[in-house]
Amino acid sequence: MITKLIPRKVLFVSGVGTHPEHLESFEVALRDAGIEKFNLVTGKFDLAPKM
Repeated sequence: MITKLIPRKVLFVSGVGTHPEHLESFEVALRDAGIEKFNLVTGKFDLAPKM
């Protein structure tokens, strides 16, 4: 049985990370944004304007 996951919340954050190694700079940016302990998922979301 396949179920569709529907996102209930969206969180926008920003972070900056610099390091000679690309992956390490990504990790630093996650720490800077305070989301290093969360699971990241990709998805496409169309946000409709409020009516």
